[in-house]
Amino acid sequence: MKTEDNQDTVTHGEVIDDKEKLDIITVTESECDFFFKEKGKYGVLVFSGVLKSNSELKFEEAQDLILKSKTLFIVICLNGVDAINLVGVRCLAVLQKAIRNSGKKLRICGVEDQIRDKLLASGVVREGELKEDIKDAFKGFIKAKNVMNNRSRKKS
Repeated sequence: MKTEDNQDTVTHGEVIDDKEKLDIITVTESECDFFFKEKGKYGVLVFSGVLKSNSELKFEEAQDLILKSKTLFIVICLNGVDAINLVGVRCLAVLQKAIRNSGKKLRICGVEDQIRDKLLASGVVREGELKEDIKDAFKGFIKAKNVMNNRSRKKS
């Protein structure tokens, strides 16, 4: 694409005025961010951007919000996550552990295949907690709740 002054532009990067410079394009990484929405017993935590060492504070903020909430069922959505490094994986592991230790149920959804493989290989994510999308995550909670109710009825 050309600008009015005949410069080439790159969607995610800088204006390039010389075609020979197109070999190296600087792409800006989106900073890690999140939002948490709760309704009744359910909460959804959505992360976006790149999860790496400068994301630790965001994970801590998210953890505080979740642990203070009255929710029982938490879905972590990683749909907007562009990439994750080892520090990001560790932060996610700490967050998951805190959620489980608080007695809340957890599902993770919206994970891109590359990131999913990295999380499963590291042992951070339980395969049974991984769901395709938020809808499937909530269905998983309902199914688990029904199984628990049936077990308690059989004991009576």
